[in-house]
Order: sequence, then C-alpha cells, then structure tokens
Amino acid sequence: MPRKHRQGFTLVELLVVCLIIGILAAFSIPQYLKSMENSKADSAAGLVRMVASANKMYAVDHNGVYTAGHLTNDCNTVGTCAPGAGPDPVCNLVACKYLASNDFNSMAYNAYACDGVTGTCPCGKRSGTGNNATACVMRVNGASPGTSNTPYTQWGYVMDVFGQVTCEPSGATGACAAGGNDPPTPSQ
Repeated sequence: MPRKHRQGFTLVELLVVCLIIGILAAFSIPQYLKSMENSKADSAAGLVRMVASANKMYAVDHNGVYTAGHLTNDCNTVGTCAPGAGPDPVCNLVACKYLASNDFNSMAYNAYACDGVTGTCPCGKRSGTGNNATACVMRVNGASPGTSNTPYTQWGYVMDVFGQVTCEPSGATGACAAGGNDPPTPSQ
C-alpha cells in the first residue's frame, strides 16, 4: 500500500511556531522601545548643544547679550535680526542666521534658549535665575509627535555657559535615575 504524503503543517506545529514568535516578541519589543527612547535622548542632547552654541555665538557678536525664550515655528517667519539691550527675543537666533529654520513644533522636545548672564531658564528644576544655563530642551509631556507611545514625561538636558550638559530629571530626585522615566546621562 502506497504511503500518503501529508500536505501542509499540523495544528501542533503551527502552535509551536506561534508560541516561539510570541516569546521572541515579548523579549524584543521592550528593548526596541528602550533603544528608540535612547535615540531620542541622543537627539535631545545634540539639540541642546546646537541651541546653546548658537546662543553663545549670538552673545559674542552682540556684546554679551543672550537670547531667551521658547523656540517655536513662529521664529521661522521673523524676517529681521533685531538685537536690543537683552535678553533678546529667542527668534533672533533664526532671524540672525545662528540657527537654521526648523519645524520646532513637531519635535519631541521643547527647545529653549536661556540668558547665560542671569541664568534665566524655564526648564524644570532649573527654572528661575542663577544657573548659568544657555539652553535647555525638555521632553514634551505625553506621546511624541506622530506616535501614541506615552511612557515618558517631562525630562531633558541643560547646557551651561561652560559647555557642561546635564540631565534634567523628571522626578523629585536631584539627578537622573538609571531607568524609570529619565533620560540617560549625556556623554560629554
């Protein structure tokens, strides 16, 4: 009697394959989300360095007068560079060509230029004066633009007049925690 060849897979074989794929996904998805957040943190550290460098160059060219304020898309439409007695409007960084026009409103971070003389900066625990900040970026609360992922809250980085980038924690602690909702400590 000829032996009949079976067609396809058995139900048990299909269930084993689905189980293996599910186990692999359970291990890989959290790592993927962590690596995505680390790449956003690297982007934030780069953004704070860019805004701080532009603000310091502006101050050098304008007799030590820094800009201060929140960078938004409105800065892209300011046509004239109008330095004053300081702190100057933050949009001068774009108008005076120290920063390129960007889509600031769709970033995962709010970018701020800070007055490096008085240290006035609106970021997190460094709000107020006397902190020597020249720029800061803070994570937008809730989901990043274009996503529905909301595990992270308000955190970011601050750069002072000496070029030191420090983490701005989201919690009540004085330093960024390893893990949790805080960014990794920036590399110098």
